[in-house]
Amino acid sequence: MPAIRFSRQREALAQALRTRRDHPTAEMLYRSLRQANPNISLGTVYRNLTLLESQGNVLRLPGQDGPDRYDGNVVPHAHLFCDNCGGVADLPDMSDRMDLQAIQAEAAHQGMVVKAGWVSFNGLCAACAARRGARAGAGDATGEKKTGS
Repeated sequence: MPAIRFSRQREALAQALRTRRDHPTAEMLYRSLRQANPNISLGTVYRNLTLLESQGNVLRLPGQDGPDRYDGNVVPHAHLFCDNCGGVADLPDMSDRMDLQAIQAEAAHQGMVVKAGWVSFNGLCAACAARRGARAGAGDATGEKKTGS
């Protein structure tokens, strides 16, 4: 495999992903990078995201109902996807309660070659839940009030 040449644009993209916590789309990254790199193209962003992902330097989170999102934090962790606004957030470190490495080991034990994996949850982010009037324990993940008999 040929050596990959250094690229200022790729390094700027990798740096942007390492410092962001909003799990941006390629388009979001393109818009933010264009401010400092006016000659960068959306195609360059996509190509470099694919390269960084293949090197294990970026996580690609398949879009729920929209474009893929990207995460510069490649340490195994869980994500929260908001069904309302489409936002993505990291679930705080729960390594004492959720052993992703043990899950990968079990999958390998069953003969599966694990290339990538993550745990994700869908629901409402705090802002969307507040706008809908949902409170923890007062409704389900869609924000609808539960009624009892």
